[in-house]
Amino acid sequence: SRDRKQKITDQIAQLKYKEPNSPKIVVLEQELVRAEAESLVAEAQLSNITREKLKAAFTYQFDALREHSEKLAIIAGFGKHLLELVDDTPVTPGETRNAYDGYEASKAIIQDCEDSLTNWVEQNAAVSSKLSTRTRTLSQRRRQNRADGEGVDLSGQDQSMRGDRESGLWVPADQHRTGEAYDDEDEEESQVGRGREEERAEAA
Repeated sequence: SRDRKQKITDQIAQLKYKEPNSPKIVVLEQELVRAEAESLVAEAQLSNITREKLKAAFTYQFDALREHSEKLAIIAGFGKHLLELVDDTPVTPGETRNAYDGYEASKAIIQDCEDSLTNWVEQNAAVSSKLSTRTRTLSQRRRQNRADGEGVDLSGQDQSMRGDRESGLWVPADQHRTGEAYDDEDEEESQVGRGREEERAEAA
C-alpha cells in the first residue's frame, strides 16, 4: 500500500541521515522495490474494477432514464388523446352544452396507455441517439489505437515519495538562523513616537 511504501521510504531517509553506511539500507531498498511492485499490481486491479463498476452503474442509470423518459412520452401521447374527447365547442349564452359521452372511449384510451407502458421494451424506443459521421470516425480511430496498443503512459503517476531529508528541504534545528535579539528600547521609542503623533492630531 501507499502507507507501507511511505513508511519504508521514511526509514531509508532516516538511516541515510543517521547511519549512511548501515547495511539495513540495502535491505529496506529491496523491500521498497517489492512494495512498489505489489502496489502497482493492486492499483491496476483497483483501477480495472473501478472502471468496470462505474460503466455498469451508469449503464443502469442511463437505461432507467431512457425508459422513464419514453414512458413519460407515452403517457403524454395518450393524454392528448383524452383531451380530444373534451368538447370545446363554443356555446352561446343560455345554450346548454351537451353532456359528456366519452366515458367508454376514455376507459379504452387509459387501457391502451397501460398496455403500452407494460409492453414497452428498449428495442422499440422511439428516440435514438445517432452519432454524427465525425463522431463515429473519432470513435473508430480511438478503438483502433487501443487495439494497436497505443495509449497514454501513466507509469509516472506512482513515483516514489521522498522525505524532506532526502530532498534537501529538511534543515537540522542547530542550523536554523537565529532571529535578531528583541530590543526593548526600540519598542519604547516607537510607543513614545506614536504618543506624540496622537497628541499633535488632538491639538489640530
